[in-house]
Amino acid sequence: MTCGLLGFVPSSAAVSFLSFDPRSMAMGGAGVASARSYNATIFNPALLVSSQSSDDWKFYFRPYLGARLLDRDNFLDALDEYQDSNSEDEFDRLLEIAKRDFAAGLITADDLRALAAAAEDWQGDIDKLSDKPLRASLSYGFTIGSTAKRRAWGAHYRRYFVLGARVNFAEVDRIRVSQAIETTELLADISDQTEEISALEEALGLDELGDLIEQAVIDGVPSEELLSYYDLPSVQELVERSIETGRLVQEVADYFQLEDLEAELRDPGSVDNPPELKNYLRYQIPENFESTIEVQGAYVDEVSVGYAFTPDDRDRLKLGLNIKHLTVTTVDFEQSVEDIDLDNAENSRNQTRHQTLNLDVGVLYQLDDQWALGAVVKNLIPHDFKTVRGNDLEFRPLARAGVSYRYTPKLRFAADLDLTRNDPLGFDPDKQYLSLGAEWYLWRSTAIRGGLRYNMATGKYLPSIGFGLGTFSSHLDIAVTKSADNDEVGLSLQAGFRF
Repeated sequence: MTCGLLGFVPSSAAVSFLSFDPRSMAMGGAGVASARSYNATIFNPALLVSSQSSDDWKFYFRPYLGARLLDRDNFLDALDEYQDSNSEDEFDRLLEIAKRDFAAGLITADDLRALAAAAEDWQGDIDKLSDKPLRASLSYGFTIGSTAKRRAWGAHYRRYFVLGARVNFAEVDRIRVSQAIETTELLADISDQTEEISALEEALGLDELGDLIEQAVIDGVPSEELLSYYDLPSVQELVERSIETGRLVQEVADYFQLEDLEAELRDPGSVDNPPELKNYLRYQIPENFESTIEVQGAYVDEVSVGYAFTPDDRDRLKLGLNIKHLTVTTVDFEQSVEDIDLDNAENSRNQTRHQTLNLDVGVLYQLDDQWALGAVVKNLIPHDFKTVRGNDLEFRPLARAGVSYRYTPKLRFAADLDLTRNDPLGFDPDKQYLSLGAEWYLWRSTAIRGGLRYNMATGKYLPSIGFGLGTFSSHLDIAVTKSADNDEVGLSLQAGFRF
């Protein structure tokens, strides 16, 4: 059956195997055939029946807390650099100085080049933020239950959330800044007499503008291409006057006072009323940018009750079932980069709330004292949820198989494989994990663990390490994970008590 599943790899959206318990996290995320009974309802309900159980019922209670941060394109570093550089404020400052000095006949080529350089720095900082996703996930909860030799029950409550944010740098904003840089550099060259005013005329496309106005006179209406020139001050007025008059009322070069501009740049103060600098920006620097930050994610409250048993005639086989109640709160909003506030994830206007039931089914087969095979299908019932912006959040069945090998009583190896490819929330790439882990007990309940997780969908590796400390009745597990290029980090803690 496993071979057949491997040949069929459907895509499953929105939720993956979120590994927040520290033992599994430390072992690369493996757990389908190796998880402890106290975490069985999270991984594989068949594991509720522990291989170490006696005929007496053993009760347990385990709270946990875990978090992961994914920064695959170094968004946080780029954001720190952007905030530290103050490039936007520096550009605004130099732009105001340039406007003032030009109006007073004091502008110089050095002033203009400094303004162009500041614009380039600003654009570079913004480009570093563009289309870089940031994704954070957090989970907390507890497990409780009781296990015996042939049957067991368990339950858990967990709340987990996944939020992703991404800057969408609007192409029109990039065009506006780029055009401001080009125009400003041309003005500096004209001031230094290394460039003719015709170069500015060509950069602004004024010859083409004249042809478009003449065509608008013939058609009686401006074309879409002509409308793209309307950021240049007074162009709309020139177009409307020409259409009304029935001819181009004034040559474009004369209308834009190019001769006065050239004279003022070459000899500051020579023109009584020099034209304004903004008249030569085809795309005006806006007060508010159109670039946005998009945030998507979900809060999920999960209450699960599980039962597992060993059939009377099959001592090596264990079967398990979880019945889950899910409260899914979707988060979906987009705001201007200037107005973004991540607290809006808590705003009910950006949320939709859904409640539903679901099932997990699992199986474990103990080949011998050393080898065990496991498999689980989570979220057996498909569900589709809509966000406030009309996007789909899909819960689809997730299938995973695992194997556990106990080399010695103190040393265990485990491996898990996702049989479905998952398309998670929050702008994260697809996931299909191969998880490898090892656990070595130093004495009694004290163990060190290590693991490696490989995402077959992206080719990325993630190492992990952790340890456990404990006595017969209490226990503490800790795990950390960190990628080689620092784009993913994780931390998980779990305390345990048994009676």
